[in-house]
Amino acid sequence: MNIWLFDLDGVLILPSGYREALRRTVAHFSRAAGYPETHLDESTIESFEAQGITCEWDIAGICLMADIFTVWKANPGLHLPPNWIDCLGTLNSAEWAHPAPDYADWAHRVGAPGGDMPSASALKVFKHEAGHAEGDLVRTSSFEVILGLVLGHPREFGRSPVMQYFQQFTLGSRAYSDHYGAAPVLETPSLLAELDRPGISVAVRDRILAMQAAKRIQAAIITARPCHRRGTETLSGPKRSEG
Repeated sequence: MNIWLFDLDGVLILPSGYREALRRTVAHFSRAAGYPETHLDESTIESFEAQGITCEWDIAGICLMADIFTVWKANPGLHLPPNWIDCLGTLNSAEWAHPAPDYADWAHRVGAPGGDMPSASALKVFKHEAGHAEGDLVRTSSFEVILGLVLGHPREFGRSPVMQYFQQFTLGSRAYSDHYGAAPVLETPSLLAELDRPGISVAVRDRILAMQAAKRIQAAIITARPCHRRGTETLSGPKRSEG
């Protein structure tokens, strides 16, 4: 038996759409937290991937939490409201210092412990750091509420603000509305459709498809991404393999 294994991202597909969606999502939440335009460069993304953090929902959430933690730690008088929208409004104030977060350093710190899913590991790391940052238990408790909102359920559409925003960029506004039954807050085309490009030649593609049509090979797609699962709220939408 001959088994051919093809990685998807970077082999069959050049995944520029995911990269751009990640950058735009991080930039959006960074602005919402009071930072100027943030550009997530390729080397920083590679820092996450080197730690085994390859899912954009995790990367974007960790970057957002790095923004929030950096502002919170730098401003001892800052108490975060438990409501997500109010929290962003509070952070986005000239009253507070906004030191630049080091996303690559957080990638290393989150990935180093190992054993947990990336967002679960990140949640533990941020909670530990918050406990050492401030003796005010009320202030720390309010921080942990926001931490749970951002990283507690990163792959559940109904509970993750980061996933909801990211999926609009990847699917496009219309497909997002059709798939999730939710009103988009963005008017955007699908970045996957606009920016992804084939990673193999037309000749190679046609040869593989012809072999499949002639039943010389049997094709299957396996993904490590979460998808529709009975009894849960997880609705990932059409996602590709983690590669």
